[in-house]
Amino acid sequence: MAHVDFADFDMALQWCVALLALKAIVLSLLTVRARIGGEPVIAMAPEDENAGERFLLGYIVKPLLLLPPGMQKGAVLTSEVKSVSTEEPMLSQLDAMAEAKLQSIKRLQRLHQNALEQEPFIVAAACTFRLLEKTNVVAAYWLLIAYLSCRFIHTPCYMCKLQPFRTLMWTAGSVCGIGICVLLLV
Repeated sequence: MAHVDFADFDMALQWCVALLALKAIVLSLLTVRARIGGEPVIAMAPEDENAGERFLLGYIVKPLLLLPPGMQKGAVLTSEVKSVSTEEPMLSQLDAMAEAKLQSIKRLQRLHQNALEQEPFIVAAACTFRLLEKTNVVAAYWLLIAYLSCRFIHTPCYMCKLQPFRTLMWTAGSVCGIGICVLLLV
């Protein structure tokens, strides 16, 4: 096995922090993109519909999220939905489209929440390990690399509903995180 020292651990920690932070930002942007982009339609409150909001969404936020500028917002006002309530088939179709989009948004939100609930604590443990200059740097290095790998494999598995791989990657990442915490305590 190759020699691993604190310089190697520092580099791994640097990459881990940067990549996990970028992943959290990308997940946040994907959630926003799913909420405001394209079809299907989601009902919005009338107070959210105004010229300023339409300009910001159409020409600033959407290009940031790689959506075409000026593209119509995938939303209708709740007052418009109420006005067509006499047409039951149209309303039920709108409800079904909104429910499908809502489930997709909720999946992204849960994935983002999962990342924010676990990853900062493991990164903090790894940083503390480095600050205290603990002796078992080889084990900490490989646990950190494995943790980062598991979290990055977990993300597409979660998004694509790939079981049991999602659960396996979450479990393996958790075991690696526990390992880093144990090394911190030893």
